[in-house]
Amino acid sequence: MFPLTRLSRVAFATAFACALPAVAADTIEPFDRGASDFELYMQHEGLGHTSAQQAVAGEMLLGYGLSDRVSGFVGAVLAADGHYLDASGSFSFGAYGNTYASGPWSIDVILSLAGAEDALTFSPLVEWNWDAEPDLAAWGCYVRAGLEVGGLDTAAGPRRSVVYPMTIGAYRTVRPGHQVLFEFEGGVADLAGEDPAASGHAWRTSALSFGYNALVSEAVEAVTQVSWMPGRDGQDGSAAVMVGFIATLPGGP
Repeated sequence: MFPLTRLSRVAFATAFACALPAVAADTIEPFDRGASDFELYMQHEGLGHTSAQQAVAGEMLLGYGLSDRVSGFVGAVLAADGHYLDASGSFSFGAYGNTYASGPWSIDVILSLAGAEDALTFSPLVEWNWDAEPDLAAWGCYVRAGLEVGGLDTAAGPRRSVVYPMTIGAYRTVRPGHQVLFEFEGGVADLAGEDPAASGHAWRTSALSFGYNALVSEAVEAVTQVSWMPGRDGQDGSAAVMVGFIATLPGGP
């Protein structure tokens, strides 16, 4: 398998609704068999706002290849505000795999469960990929969509919430070991997540991102990303910066 990913392999495909930071742009690529993947990311978001409106976060993820087409993962996040106060943690785990592959087309499915503070989020997602050449060797595009089920405290009391995230992305391998990626994230959000007194759903654009990957050794890939989050309700937009690495560990059947 070509060692570059389209940025992070799984990281935060499920970050739209739950209290986890959207750390890295992402497509679904199975891990090698065995305990074969370690990922670490650091992000600072809210740039352009005051420190109290900013956030910093770090994520660690371990991946395990269960078979050639199915993988599992566990991840943990620590986050705080721009003053490095009001810290909180979260945990996630799940499985994903390739369900269809024919020529340039493939379909992947991911199931995950994430917990943050006193709430859980369950997320089934599907990703459709088109790759001009095998192993991400040239360029391609993808669409990921699904739903996320979680809980919300509203003015009428606690209730279940369902949102519908969507990601559209494209990548280009500019030369061996170097790759760029563009990604759009949005979805249909539950308005009570923004205002406990609100009701209904509305479209929200989450972020526009540009990423750059580079292999620094046969087993380690450096990942960088800059994102723009549009403002709404009269607020200015903000930027985010992420750096991280993906290490391919010596796995085995």
